[in-house]
Amino acid sequence: MKDQSLPLMVYIENNGIWELYDTFEIAGTLAMKDDVLQINLRNIKSETVKIKLETGFKFWEVDHVAMDFSRNSPVQTKIASLKESYDENGLDISLFLMKNDQSYYIQHEIGNQANLSFPVPEFTNENRTVILESKGYYHILREQQGLPRMIEIMSFREPGRMPLFSRELYKE
Repeated sequence: MKDQSLPLMVYIENNGIWELYDTFEIAGTLAMKDDVLQINLRNIKSETVKIKLETGFKFWEVDHVAMDFSRNSPVQTKIASLKESYDENGLDISLFLMKNDQSYYIQHEIGNQANLSFPVPEFTNENRTVILESKGYYHILREQQGLPRMIEIMSFREPGRMPLFSRELYKE
């Protein structure tokens, strides 16, 4: 994945040298998500933190970047159980989602939905953060047409070929 520049690679400049610090792995097609990376700055001697983000052509779209230097404070956590869940037809799908048991809610068609409701946690100390934890996987649902172009597919064994291919498609 790194040879093809698929992840969003995070570099930190240290003593004038860019060092790969960590990566954000791909999240799937058109997935919108927020990512957080904890960064250890003990070895950074300068007054400025310089960070570089790198990825393949058009692989990631970054909307906002921020860095928080506040002290860690105690956090109260509460796990909120699923209150109700239904699909696009109003059918209850909670039996598939209540337990971590390999029983998945399967969305067979494009447009399938899982509508979820949770009780709102109490608002305390002027702050409230809600994090949705989920588990699953996906298969891309689309009809493929024509024969695979095997020579072109085999070219992706060459490191860096995928970002070049992405740029070629964009120019078309």
